[in-house]
Amino acid sequence: MLPSSRRRVTHSFPGISCATLTDFFYLFCCFLILFSVFSCLTSLFECWLDT
Repeated sequence: MLPSSRRRVTHSFPGISCATLTDFFYLFCCFLILFSVFSCLTSLFECWLDT
């Protein structure tokens, strides 16, 4: 009986759960990494165009 009630509780509050927060954190880290790589590539491309 306890697991089913726990499942109901987690399903009734899907927005604020540890899994959602960790997924958001990983997505944010991936976005930061992609943004830094993209900025580095654009700066390198500008330098390559200048030469």
